[in-house]
Amino acid sequence: MVLGGALAEAEPLVAAVRGVLYERCLPMATSELTITAATSGADAGLLGAGHAAVRELAAGGRPMPLAGAAARCPLPTAP
Repeated sequence: MVLGGALAEAEPLVAAVRGVLYERCLPMATSELTITAATSGADAGLLGAGHAAVRELAAGGRPMPLAGAAARCPLPTAP
Protein backbone atom coordinates (compact mmCIF):
# COMPACT_ATOMS: atom_id res chain seq x y z
CA MET A 1 0.00 0.00 0.00
CA VAL A 2 1.38 3.37 -0.98
CA LEU A 3 0.15 6.46 0.84
CA GLY A 4 0.50 9.81 -0.85
CA GLY A 5 -0.15 13.47 -0.29
CA ALA A 6 -0.53 14.98 3.18
CA LEU A 7 -1.21 11.57 4.72
CA ALA A 8 2.18 10.23 3.69
CA GLU A 9 3.94 13.26 5.15
CA ALA A 10 2.45 12.84 8.64
CA GLU A 11 4.02 9.84 10.37
CA PRO A 12 1.37 9.72 13.14
CA LEU A 13 -1.33 9.33 10.48
CA VAL A 14 0.65 6.63 8.68
CA ALA A 15 1.06 4.80 11.99
CA ALA A 16 -2.69 5.09 12.62
CA VAL A 17 -3.52 3.67 9.16
CA ARG A 18 -1.07 0.83 9.74
CA GLY A 19 -2.60 0.09 13.15
CA VAL A 20 -6.17 0.01 11.85
CA LEU A 21 -5.23 -2.24 8.93
CA TYR A 22 -3.50 -4.77 11.13
CA GLU A 23 -6.29 -4.59 13.71
CA ARG A 24 -9.20 -5.07 11.29
CA CYS A 25 -7.73 -7.31 8.59
CA LEU A 26 -7.09 -11.01 8.76
CA PRO A 27 -3.41 -11.89 9.34
CA MET A 28 -3.29 -13.76 6.02
CA ALA A 29 -4.31 -10.56 4.21
CA THR A 30 -1.60 -8.46 5.87
CA SER A 31 1.25 -10.97 6.17
CA GLU A 32 3.04 -9.60 3.11
CA LEU A 33 1.60 -6.09 3.25
CA THR A 34 4.05 -3.22 3.03
CA ILE A 35 2.92 0.31 3.81
CA THR A 36 5.14 3.01 2.36
CA ALA A 37 5.03 6.70 1.49
CA ALA A 38 4.82 7.76 -2.16
CA THR A 39 7.86 9.45 -3.62
CA SER A 40 5.93 11.20 -6.39
CA GLY A 41 4.55 14.02 -4.24
CA ALA A 42 1.18 15.57 -4.99
CA ASP A 43 0.80 13.60 -8.25
CA ALA A 44 0.86 10.20 -6.50
CA GLY A 45 -2.89 9.59 -6.78
CA LEU A 46 -3.03 10.59 -10.43
CA LEU A 47 -0.04 8.44 -11.31
CA GLY A 48 -1.46 5.47 -9.40
CA ALA A 49 -4.81 5.76 -11.17
CA GLY A 50 -3.07 5.93 -14.54
CA HIS A 51 -0.93 2.90 -13.69
CA ALA A 52 -4.00 0.92 -12.64
CA ALA A 53 -5.78 1.80 -15.90
CA VAL A 54 -2.80 0.79 -18.04
CA ARG A 55 -2.41 -2.46 -16.09
CA GLU A 56 -6.12 -3.27 -16.57
CA LEU A 57 -5.94 -2.56 -20.30
CA ALA A 58 -2.76 -4.65 -20.67
CA ALA A 59 -4.53 -7.56 -18.97
CA GLY A 60 -7.26 -7.42 -21.60
CA GLY A 61 -9.77 -5.53 -19.50
CA ARG A 62 -11.84 -2.58 -20.56
CA PRO A 63 -11.78 0.84 -18.96
CA MET A 64 -14.76 1.55 -16.70
CA PRO A 65 -17.13 4.07 -18.26
CA LEU A 66 -17.15 7.30 -16.29
CA ALA A 67 -20.95 7.29 -16.12
CA GLY A 68 -20.88 3.84 -14.56
CA ALA A 69 -18.24 4.88 -12.05
CA ALA A 70 -20.25 7.91 -11.03
CA ALA A 71 -23.37 5.81 -10.57
CA ARG A 72 -21.53 3.38 -8.26
CA CYS A 73 -19.68 6.08 -6.31
CA PRO A 74 -21.86 9.18 -6.27
CA LEU A 75 -20.34 12.37 -4.97
CA PRO A 76 -22.02 14.05 -2.03
CA THR A 77 -24.38 16.83 -3.02
CA ALA A 78 -24.78 20.19 -1.37
CA PRO A 79 -27.89 20.59 0.81
